[in-house]
Amino acid sequence: MTEVITDIEQATPAWLTGVLQQNGHLQQGRVLQVRRLGTEAGADSTTARLEVVYSGDTPLRSLPAHLLLKLAARPGFETGDREVAFYQVIAPAMQTMLPRDELPFVRCYAAARAASGETGRSYVLLEDLFATHYGTDPALPPLRWQGEQIMDALAGLHAFWWEHPRLGKDIGSSYTAESIQSLLAAAQINLGAFRDFVGDRVPPARQKVFEKICSDWPPFRARRLIEGKGITVVVRDAHAGNFLFPSDPASDRVRITNWHYWRLDTGTDDLAYMMAAHWFPERRARLEKRLLERYCGALSLNGVEDYDFDTCWTDYRASIIRVLLCLVGGWRAGRAPSIWWDRVERAMLAFEDLGCRELLP
Repeated sequence: MTEVITDIEQATPAWLTGVLQQNGHLQQGRVLQVRRLGTEAGADSTTARLEVVYSGDTPLRSLPAHLLLKLAARPGFETGDREVAFYQVIAPAMQTMLPRDELPFVRCYAAARAASGETGRSYVLLEDLFATHYGTDPALPPLRWQGEQIMDALAGLHAFWWEHPRLGKDIGSSYTAESIQSLLAAAQINLGAFRDFVGDRVPPARQKVFEKICSDWPPFRARRLIEGKGITVVVRDAHAGNFLFPSDPASDRVRITNWHYWRLDTGTDDLAYMMAAHWFPERRARLEKRLLERYCGALSLNGVEDYDFDTCWTDYRASIIRVLLCLVGGWRAGRAPSIWWDRVERAMLAFEDLGCRELLP
């Protein structure tokens, strides 16, 4: 078994040879040289672009000259483990059923995590799409065509796993009345810490909204979650910065790059996080419904039945409540306000604009 490395410097030619052999990608030859082209440190992972030189007897058609190595950056935190699970279980299931150009994720050559008890030690080795795709700053909303491609990618993912029989068994955890109550109980505890931190930056009326969100769930949504209706795999961190956009939109598609937080839930959670938590009201007013209509239509084209736009719109409004529950009820000390304060404010504007309060009991 190849070692699960903890530092980019450990990605030596010998290690990379072993990883590619172990995963069936290097049947002949070996890696002679590995050169780092750049390293980027994020909150949850460190990513390095690698240029790889193989021996002369290696069949290069099946192996890329550039790879992306992503290491979990927070020992003891499960995000890296979740991403490994995605590439070991969810991605292969989709690869066996869909053409490569319809897959919403980057090709993975290897993914592994350390033995039990060492949560957070993991890596994924991915195809480097630098030559054909580019990323954007998460502070910027996507352009309209980019938003349309994001809708298509999310709809493809959600439709594939829509009420799939594997959900809650070997993929993710199902919801129960007890698990929802546990989630709300934890949110109420976290809300107390959140209040202490923000103080009078949040007015009393909004504090009451947060209390309601952290103590109740839209009844129809709780019922459907427990029954497994409309449940799918969601990215959970679907902002524009976690997508790669094709340089030639006519010949390629967007790819989702971050699977640290995936879970089973309602598909519109991804749309609410991308638009309600990141866009200002003017942009939402122009594009929100139009993109939701495209998403709903793409679900239908991908085989989802009996899911009309009115249901999708109501789910989207309930998902804004879910996003606020994550941002406020999931708040923890030490997280930089720059990555949550503005999102809370924008999501609250959406909550008010779209009358989400009426969905709560």
